[in-house]
Amino acid sequence: MWRGFRYGRITKRSLRERQFIFCYYMTFLVNYIHVILLCIQLCPLLAEKNRPNIIVLLADDLGRESLPSYGNNEEKVPNVERIFTEGAKFNHLLSPAALCTPSRSAFLTGRYPYRFGLGEGSNGPPVIVYSSSKVGLPRNESTWANLAQSLGYSTKAVGKWHMGMDEIFWGDQEHGPLTHGFDSFYGLPFTVVPGFEGQQEFWTLQRSNSQILITVIILLLLGSLQKKINKNWFWCLILVLPLFILFEHFDVFSRENWWWRSLWMERYLNSILVSNEKVVERPIQLKRLAERLTNESLKFIHQNVGVKPFLLYHAFHNLHK
Repeated sequence: MWRGFRYGRITKRSLRERQFIFCYYMTFLVNYIHVILLCIQLCPLLAEKNRPNIIVLLADDLGRESLPSYGNNEEKVPNVERIFTEGAKFNHLLSPAALCTPSRSAFLTGRYPYRFGLGEGSNGPPVIVYSSSKVGLPRNESTWANLAQSLGYSTKAVGKWHMGMDEIFWGDQEHGPLTHGFDSFYGLPFTVVPGFEGQQEFWTLQRSNSQILITVIILLLLGSLQKKINKNWFWCLILVLPLFILFEHFDVFSRENWWWRSLWMERYLNSILVSNEKVVERPIQLKRLAERLTNESLKFIHQNVGVKPFLLYHAFHNLHK
């Protein structure tokens, strides 16, 4: 009864081939449909006239209860209140971290900071503690600024960054804003700390008598060794002086907080204001700094409004102390 199918019967091999061809074309069809749907969604955004300008304002260490809309009747911030009135007010707020570096990196990427190495560890600093740190937001992490840049937006970051800058040499921006979707940057690679204010005393890190004695003995031994090797006091001083500064200004005796440094060193290591890769001020003059950063943002807005859609990310250094 199956004689009519003698030359057309389905063999095991042809069935596999047909299954493969079917899956291949179905995959192609599904991907094609996805592309069409994505184009339909992006068409309004890709039209120049329909692309909105975007301004992201980030306050540092500002509690929700500090604003009138959340119960503080003593402070008057009419412009912020206008945003609440004309926009959206959120009542359920979550943060991936309580500190600067991890929370900011999560905010820009939409990913948990532990996924790319910026979460708080158990045996190290909870945040990036130096402007010259070699760690930071990895190059392969995408931010919403990268997305805006790919859509033709002009992008700029102003203010506090605190997610790392360079890795191998100054200006490579391996972790900086220029690598993560921003055309330009004007602001602080680090943050603002008490050491930035006023003149700091050189002898600022408190030591116990035993720690001072250990430091002196080690330096004397190293100096004597260097003198015997080179028989030159100049090279002896060249060796001992940096070690003296290291022992004096860094908490090398502490196993728990080994990364601590003095306020004097804080001022001369981390107080830097940059424009892209160029240092424009060191140490930073904090007086009217907020106004200068605001003027930089306003300048960017005036340059782009009506010319090109723009994304501005302004991260205030206030209220951080």
